[in-house]
Amino acid sequence: MLNVLFGTTVFVSVASFILALFMTRNFTSTHGKSQLFWSIGLWLFFIDALLEILFAIGAADQVLFDIYLFTVAILVQSLSIGSILLLKKPNYNRTYSIFSVIADVLLAITLVMFPTGNILVGGIVAGVLPLAVIIMSSIISFPAALILIATAIISFRKTSNKKMISIIIGTIIVSVAGSLYIVSFPETLYYAELLGIIFLWSGFFNFNSIIRKKEVKNYAVS
Repeated sequence: MLNVLFGTTVFVSVASFILALFMTRNFTSTHGKSQLFWSIGLWLFFIDALLEILFAIGAADQVLFDIYLFTVAILVQSLSIGSILLLKKPNYNRTYSIFSVIADVLLAITLVMFPTGNILVGGIVAGVLPLAVIIMSSIISFPAALILIATAIISFRKTSNKKMISIIIGTIIVSVAGSLYIVSFPETLYYAELLGIIFLWSGFFNFNSIIRKKEVKNYAVS
């Protein structure tokens, strides 16, 4: 079982790394703020998967635990900020950005004031967190998840882009994945991350566009 979970985590880390690179490349081409925050969220996803690999091989301490728990919360937040920017509502953007900064600072303070101790069981993230950490993490992740779902649905209704369905499913899975080990389903956390990155990959990654670009390039060369 541990070998399967480790292999799953390695796959998630590689997939999230590639997707983060892809989104970062999109940002450098378009300079869109949405792409910027989606890129940040996916890089945080990669960092979390990388930390899970370190945990599995025995590299664990309180600092790494705090970084892991902090990034788990704000990765969903980053994706939600990228999505809410699509609505082009300055008041919404400003209000949620202020809320996000305050909540992030409070979470960082909470992690310092309420040490989690060892959250690993046999190299798997499965420990019970202090109530204060759970509350602050939830204050960040649940509103972010709702915003992600709402904006994805709105975008789908406007564009009828089927890829939005994959993004909706992926964001729902990613949003709940971080809380699964708290309710004693540690293995489910890893499988949820795997499903989440697959759906996000399907939603964000435009294979048809890449194929068309390659065909155009080959045609130009010939």
